[in-house]
Amino acid sequence: MSPLEIGPFNLAPLLPLVLLGLGGLALLLVDAFLPATRPRIGFAATAFLVAALAFTAGATHGDAPFPGMLLADACTRFFDCLLIGAALVTALLSLDYLDELQRGEYWALLLFATAGMMIVVHAANFLTVFLGLETLSLALYVLTGFRRGRERAVEAALKYFFLGAFAAAFLVYGMALIYGTTGTLEIGSLAVRIASGRPPALALAGLALLLVGLAFKVSAVPFHMWTPDVYEAAPTPIVGFMSVATKAAAFAALLRILVVGLTPLSAGWTSVAAALAFLSMLTGNFVALSQRSLKRMLAFSSIAHAGYILVGIAAWGAGGKEAVLFYLAAYGLMNLGAFAVLSSLERQGEGILLYDLSGLAKRRPWTAAAMALFMLSLAGVPATAGFVGKFYLFYAAVQAGWVKLALFAVVYSAVAAYYYLRVIVVMYMHAPPKAVADGDAAPVLPVPEFAPPRLAATLVLALTAAGVLVFGLLPSPLLDWVNSAAQSLAR
Repeated sequence: MSPLEIGPFNLAPLLPLVLLGLGGLALLLVDAFLPATRPRIGFAATAFLVAALAFTAGATHGDAPFPGMLLADACTRFFDCLLIGAALVTALLSLDYLDELQRGEYWALLLFATAGMMIVVHAANFLTVFLGLETLSLALYVLTGFRRGRERAVEAALKYFFLGAFAAAFLVYGMALIYGTTGTLEIGSLAVRIASGRPPALALAGLALLLVGLAFKVSAVPFHMWTPDVYEAAPTPIVGFMSVATKAAAFAALLRILVVGLTPLSAGWTSVAAALAFLSMLTGNFVALSQRSLKRMLAFSSIAHAGYILVGIAAWGAGGKEAVLFYLAAYGLMNLGAFAVLSSLERQGEGILLYDLSGLAKRRPWTAAAMALFMLSLAGVPATAGFVGKFYLFYAAVQAGWVKLALFAVVYSAVAAYYYLRVIVVMYMHAPPKAVADGDAAPVLPVPEFAPPRLAATLVLALTAAGVLVFGLLPSPLLDWVNSAAQSLAR
């Protein structure tokens, strides 16, 4: 590994990352020394995210100031926009979600988690990857158990922490083995070092351990056991953020490490990715069929979607990279939208069960229409972004020779349609629950009381629903952006 050098000191590519890190520190100090400003800290955090997104969207790439450690290209810019956008949606949903979230440390942790994800995206070195992953993980552990008065939240946070620590150990051990066989931690130098001779067994072992650590982050089977408990216990806006942003950051690391650094070992890791994809689609979709809690259903749905994305990883050389990037953007829109619906309905942070949505189309017609759109997109129905994303993933798999895997993915998508369409059936075809069932001896049925409509949640629903439709009907602008990002990744 070459010594750390400071190149042309151009902070512009990393300015959004620096802004979020300093913004998180500022919010902590303001909360500690100016407690009277606490009700406005959420708006300050939102302003930091808006500024970071504006800098990212308007910046041009250039040389990062730390060559060999951080990089900046079209791919990092794509992921930066995706991550900051997800964090901004989460901030908007959190502004009026629960009073107990309106504390400085909640908003600071959200900014720190986003900054950690951006470090992972910009990482050009295994050390930087690990630094970013631990930064985002520590923030998410705390956010999962942020509602300390709830035993389930504390239990889920501890479970997430301990399993995450084991995954981090696998990741570091894998990095150590690869460093021992190649003599470098720079991802861009790995391919040359490995291709110069026959891949040693230690490098293959290191690859296997790396895949274990990153598979945990994307909730791939069999490293998914933390997911349903964490999704059910964490605050709903944070769950939406985790389901989208954490996956995006981890898949960015996977693409960078596998496609750029470990291309000579592709015969091994493509088969592993295909196996993980098969298991994740199988487990996620079939277990989701039996769920009554919508957050748990979406948790297992998230596992299944990790499997779909892994299909693109396996088919990386036949357009799989582009398909992965497109699907991550589409999945971000539809999944954040689905969790925005739950956030807008929950009262006091209580979870929503499937049959709580009975007759929602009569009580909240626009909310029900948005939820129906997100469910259709997650199922992959035509004219939605989810359909276009799945089409490109499965087409890439066929082009790469993974025909059976693509067929299994289509079958599992059909299975998933059952539990997604069931939500629509309940909203539109079931009558609203009554206070007392027919018959004198019938038990009293609880009538769910939804939270009043919230302006921020309504704005999020409108934007995400519009994105799902626009990129489903006119995917060309997003495809052009994705192709540009994938080309910079390959260089």
